[in-house]
Amino acid sequence: MSESKRDPQSALNRMAVLGMANMFFGRRFPNDDAGYEAAVLALYEQHVKIQPRVPDQLRITEVVIEENPLIVFSEDMIDAGLDDSDYEVVMTAANYLFVFGEADYNDSLGGRAFQASWGAHSKIAAHIREKFGDSDPYMLGGGERMITEIAEMERVDTHRGLQLARGLIHTVAFNGTLGPEARQQFDPYAVLQRTY
Repeated sequence: MSESKRDPQSALNRMAVLGMANMFFGRRFPNDDAGYEAAVLALYEQHVKIQPRVPDQLRITEVVIEENPLIVFSEDMIDAGLDDSDYEVVMTAANYLFVFGEADYNDSLGGRAFQASWGAHSKIAAHIREKFGDSDPYMLGGGERMITEIAEMERVDTHRGLQLARGLIHTVAFNGTLGPEARQQFDPYAVLQRTY
């Protein structure tokens, strides 16, 4: 008996992965082991595609420790993108800032990258709520509850709050609400991490 047939949560996870891959790539991944593996691989390739173009983890660490202007530049790009409704720019800059913030947080580097990432993602989530709260399918469903949970996390666990905000942002991008260019910056891991 397969793992997903014994474990209902595993079956739900499998269906979520298959559904996300089917919708994002516009093709059907069969509900069998080969289809699931192909969906996981395709989503992984999308995740890798949107990662910052830096040579290695050491370079990311250097950016964070040196408080490289790339961090401030990413924040500025997010602000400009939000002002101009250029969500491809917003998503690209947020993806960069997230990677720098995670390095800062995970390695306890003491830089400002994590706070910059948390602040930027919170700002983007608030913008989405204000601009698309009454039109995006996710925001009409569980999005408002997620906004409340993100606000609560500011007091108790900003890292979890960042994950939730990132998941909300990428779910709305996945839906196409932010436009086709922004949708190409979708990170499936942001949604899967938020969900599971």
